[in-house]
Formats: sequence, C-alpha cells, structure tokens
Amino acid sequence: QFSSYSPELCQSLETFVFPDCSQDELALVQQFDQPDQNRKWREGLLKSSFNYLLLDPRVTKNLPARCHTLSSAECFRTFVSSIFYVGKGKRSRPYCHLYDALTHFKTNNNQVNTKLKQILDVWESGQGVISLHCFQNVIPVEAYTREACMVDALGLQMLT
Repeated sequence: QFSSYSPELCQSLETFVFPDCSQDELALVQQFDQPDQNRKWREGLLKSSFNYLLLDPRVTKNLPARCHTLSSAECFRTFVSSIFYVGKGKRSRPYCHLYDALTHFKTNNNQVNTKLKQILDVWESGQGVISLHCFQNVIPVEAYTREACMVDALGLQMLT
C-alpha cells in the first residue's frame, strides 16, 4: 500500500513508530545555522526561504475538523497521502503554481503538466488547493536540502 514511499516512511506509515532523527535534524540545522561568509552559497545567505507542500483537499477531507474521530496513525497516513507537490520558495512562490493553473484554465490550454492538472482537478471538484508552509526563515541552500529530503522520502512517483 505504501511501497512507493521510502522504506523509512513506509515503516512509519505501517507501524506509526518513528525513528529518532533528532541527531540528523541537529546536524542539518548546524550545517546552515552559521554559514561560512567567505563561501559562495546558492542564492545567498538571506534567511527568507521556506519549504511548502501542496495538499489535495479531496484526500484530506477537512482533516483538522475530523482528526478527533481518527487515530493519530490514520491522520498521519491521510496527511502524507494528500501531498502532491513539495517545493522551496520565497515570498509568494507557492501561489505561482495556482496562477499558472488559472492561466491554463482561462486559455483552455489542454497541454498541462501533472501538477497543474491536479490543481485544475481540485478546482473542478469545487475545492481549493492547500498550501502548507514549513521550515520558514532559512537560507536557500537549507530549503533546497529539506526539499530534496522530503522528495526522497515521499518518492518522485508520488509527486506531480
């Protein structure tokens, strides 16, 4: 059922047991907390980046309102399975995808990628895409690193 995800995420989805990743998180944060000013960093050192997830509300089915009727494991599984895009952004970047979808919709352009198709399908169902921002106020390289980690865990085939 969860075979498209990384082995570690599969195990957590099946057992609802999470590995202790605190040392990995600490190492990642320390890597970027005080970056070497003399080194050239992709997109600079301004802590204005974040990561974001686009979620399908047809999967979450208003998860916050119904989470009290579900087990924590089921809430987690629902959340993970609703993610269809992982990104790194600054300012209004997540909304660019929505703008692109709207442009395609207005021009009746049938040539859309899977991400835009998913957004258009969500809208056609009468709902809106959920944009969840996380890991805010980080340097771009940290956001790219976290994005790659999330994509690796979720698996490219599970994303648009």
